[in-house]
Amino acid sequence: LSPYYTILDPNTGAQAEYAQKLANNDMFVSMVVMDDRATFYVGEPNWDCDTVAFKDSLAKVYCLYNWDYDGNGELSTRELACVTELESFNSIKISSFDELRYFTGLKEIRDGAFSGKNISSIVIPENVTRVGNKAFSYTKLDSLFIPKNVRSIGSEIIRNAPIRSLKVSEDNKWLDSRNGCNAIMETATNTLVVGCKNTIIPDDTETIGNTSFSYCPDLSEIAIPES
Repeated sequence: LSPYYTILDPNTGAQAEYAQKLANNDMFVSMVVMDDRATFYVGEPNWDCDTVAFKDSLAKVYCLYNWDYDGNGELSTRELACVTELESFNSIKISSFDELRYFTGLKEIRDGAFSGKNISSIVIPENVTRVGNKAFSYTKLDSLFIPKNVRSIGSEIIRNAPIRSLKVSEDNKWLDSRNGCNAIMETATNTLVVGCKNTIIPDDTETIGNTSFSYCPDLSEIAIPES
């Protein structure tokens, strides 16, 4: 079983491990078996929530194959919220995946997850804590927002992507984009970890990371502060 799931005994009420995102629902355990995976859910086995409309048909087919738990040929917000691991789309030619925002159970965007995809926008779910190496490299993204729970950023996450805007949630304790710098800074060390062509390196920066500006399209000039 995935380590993200725990089970609540419906007969005794004794707590074993259960999925925190469903913990406030009724004490009912349903089990879904797909291929060689068994997944337990806490709460009434009712998947009839808002249906997610996919822009890209190939992305929908991929997600239906993996997570259409009720077998109705559609995906609900609740079904996608139960996903805890998202494999790389390397073998699938998708052009859009705005639906990532509904994968609220994800903790990590894996290395190269969307590398080479023709996507122009993405919304990282709030519960993600790590963005892997080259996660959005060679895409068409022009902006990227890092939510409050991301604490770890891999190398070259936007390699060769035409990013113009980088911003970190003001509630993030580990990373920031201070003073509208258009960069991702590691707060504790004042290290610039990701930059783009519009980055203004903050005056209190102490270190520029090894791959901060690696393969940065259209970068023609940068000012390094005295710090």
